[in-house]
Amino acid sequence: MQTFTETAPLGINEPGSPLVAGVTSLRAANASLGSGGPIHGGVVVATWGSGVPLILRGFKDGRARVELNMLPVSRASRDGFWVGDGADIMRNALLFE
Repeated sequence: MQTFTETAPLGINEPGSPLVAGVTSLRAANASLGSGGPIHGGVVVATWGSGVPLILRGFKDGRARVELNMLPVSRASRDGFWVGDGADIMRNALLFE
């Protein structure tokens, strides 16, 4: 994990994906993010403003799988964490088939 300041607009690589439905922004003063990328045929659906992968999708053992590269805690719990559409991102990931 590395810590980044993420204030640039998100990169949406698949604008029609249900994983980004209702998602327009996500920022963080101290974002704890993994520094890796997709493996085993995974696809980057969206990136943080810096280009670090945010939402990845793929299949594992015949089942849809989603990975979110964000600490799932909002600024409501502690200053410095994310603010924006993080809850929508998590909802979309949980509903993804």
